[in-house]
Amino acid sequence: MKRPRTQPLTFLLMGCCLTVLANGQEDTREVARRQLPTSFPEVLLNGTGHGNPDDYRGVALITVVLGMDSPPSAWRESTRLLRKWEFLRSNGVETVLWITRPSPASAASVFRRLHWFEGMIVGGTAPGRITPSIHSRLPDGTPGPSLILDSSPGLSRAVNRLVNECLRRTRRSRAGWGDNPFARTVRRLAYFEGDLSGAHNELLRGARRGVAQGEIATLQAELSALVDLALRRIRHDTETGRPGRAALLAGALFLGTKKPGALASTARTALAALPLSSDPTELELEQRMEGWLAGLRAASLDTADAGALQALLRGVPDSPVRRRAQRLLDLLGQARALESGR
Repeated sequence: MKRPRTQPLTFLLMGCCLTVLANGQEDTREVARRQLPTSFPEVLLNGTGHGNPDDYRGVALITVVLGMDSPPSAWRESTRLLRKWEFLRSNGVETVLWITRPSPASAASVFRRLHWFEGMIVGGTAPGRITPSIHSRLPDGTPGPSLILDSSPGLSRAVNRLVNECLRRTRRSRAGWGDNPFARTVRRLAYFEGDLSGAHNELLRGARRGVAQGEIATLQAELSALVDLALRRIRHDTETGRPGRAALLAGALFLGTKKPGALASTARTALAALPLSSDPTELELEQRMEGWLAGLRAASLDTADAGALQALLRGVPDSPVRRRAQRLLDLLGQARALESGR
């Protein structure tokens, strides 16, 4: 179990990146400080159920903001960063791509360009003059380094420094964070050990020991938000054709609330009410579709065998998994049409 909500995003520029925008009118520090909206816009691809940056609390979050018409240098550096998605995720850093000014064809355009990327891709308006840029948010919810993706010398090194800082701060946060050992213990249990029941019981012990009521309330809100996020992600995956991933999330929530208590009771009651799928046909189709997707990501759109995925759907009744497979086929067709029309 990991990650819920906190304050709005404010992003500070890395001190090393003091360049000026192309028109010479605005220092990048000013642009990078601007806030992104506090909730994500429409999901274009690879939705996870995360609705806003606050949901990623407990891990570092890197948000790449690009337009489809952003300069080649911005796309080159962004692509280099996005290629590290799997490595970063395994080290506690999530990556989200934010496409500004999306069009009806944006999902297919991004899929054509980044079909190998497994992170969430959203599309919607961002504050003017913030594109293209990279923003980060640290595990404790505070702003991390940000930078403008211009064509200045040393851009690659600046991106590397941003990523390394996120990795460094993530490693430091694994012992928990806060102004005292009590807060750090509660957060370590909740965010990094997945023990929500243990964190809640520690919270109750702290209340009996006279820990300030305001701090107890803050930590209680974080634990409740973690449960809410887990339930929302399970519901999202069930409804969008990922029953296997939903089952893994449900298992993690079940294990994280195994110790008796009010939080565990609430979480398990809500979990029992979710319409988790145990249909073996759906689960097998999802597994085989994931195998097809893995092959697509490792190769190219040109070599993707749409017929193989279509064959999997023959005789399969309507279900969220079948609908997800059909969306993939439609997306592949649209992306190939864009490729041939270049």
